[in-house]
Amino acid sequence: MPRKTSRLSFSIKDRNVDNCWNNLIEYDIDKPTQDDWNNVIKHYPLDNPKVKDVKNLYKKEWNDANIDDTRLAQLITENNVKELPIIYTNMGQNMELVSVPMNKELKVGTQYTFSFYPKKEGEWAVINENNWQTEWQISDDGMYTIAVTPKTQGKLSISVQNESDGLYYSCIGYTVVGD
Repeated sequence: MPRKTSRLSFSIKDRNVDNCWNNLIEYDIDKPTQDDWNNVIKHYPLDNPKVKDVKNLYKKEWNDANIDDTRLAQLITENNVKELPIIYTNMGQNMELVSVPMNKELKVGTQYTFSFYPKKEGEWAVINENNWQTEWQISDDGMYTIAVTPKTQGKLSISVQNESDGLYYSCIGYTVVGD
């Protein structure tokens, strides 16, 4: 399947590998139609021109945190995202995101809500420099929710305590800026 709207490809599917196509012949198309665009976006939502240049677009980490490509593309578009928060490698596996701010940059004095299902047991905290919040609302089905108003410029993260060493490790990270 071609991944560009300006190209027509004749491809053959590799029977031994899922979703693997090998292009045999490619032709350039001068004026792709809206149907061409829709086809690419349907099969490769993160190749959408409105989405593909967003910073911190690390597909695997977002997928680990239970945000699939289609949903991620939708959230980026809906929230006019230029830079996503960082999902730390292998740490996104500890949480199933439900609702978090999608822009990496947060503002001092503005309230944000974070909701997720933890996949790892332990104490969870929102850390904004030296300000810690651990008063989570926990729903009957186990969803953690917290409203946070950053007070300090710098870093803000959702972190989980490691049982073996007692340290907190960041799962998702933001940058807090002034007004």
